[in-house]
Amino acid sequence: MENNLRHIKYSIIKSELKKIKHHFPCDVKFLHIIKSNGIISIFFINEDNQDVTQRVMNVVLNDENVTIYDILLSTIMSISIFIDKMEDNIIYIHSADFSSNTPHYFDYDVFRNLRHKLKDVTVKGLSYKLGIYFTVIYNIEKRLPIQYSFDTIFKYSLFFKVSIFKLMNKYYGEQMIGVFLIDLMARGVISKQTADAILADYQKN
Repeated sequence: MENNLRHIKYSIIKSELKKIKHHFPCDVKFLHIIKSNGIISIFFINEDNQDVTQRVMNVVLNDENVTIYDILLSTIMSISIFIDKMEDNIIYIHSADFSSNTPHYFDYDVFRNLRHKLKDVTVKGLSYKLGIYFTVIYNIEKRLPIQYSFDTIFKYSLFFKVSIFKLMNKYYGEQMIGVFLIDLMARGVISKQTADAILADYQKN
């Protein structure tokens, strides 16, 4: 089996991983790159030697439907010196060795429940109503802790008429509403007593 394993190291792959690591939904230790019948594939392996490729492949990075997988495959394919020497059915191992550190800023159950309140509305149906690419909604409902644009959150808030703070994880929602209330107090819009009452109401509900 060891004869089928070869360790590789390319700075361009390391650099690309560094640029997009915050989008990964889980920890990844290694990339396994394999050529079979002329087709090159990537498998994502965590530190427990488990294949987490499907979770990574589900993450879409933009409206053109480009995924983490697409970006890394394109990067690998650009290394002609590597591609030209690849042999079939050899596992080429490239270290990724990083942990996904994107926090769960949002309460994903709230997003899912909002859609379910609209009877018989599919993810693609909601995508049309909100003007958000459907894969972004899939990612949210699959609880993937990747970075979502403010545009996405704003559209949810306006369409469903729900506070942005209510869309957030309780901890981060409380932190953000605290910042918002401090700003209102600093501008003399509300008193500290009112701010305390608003924060208490948020914490209770």
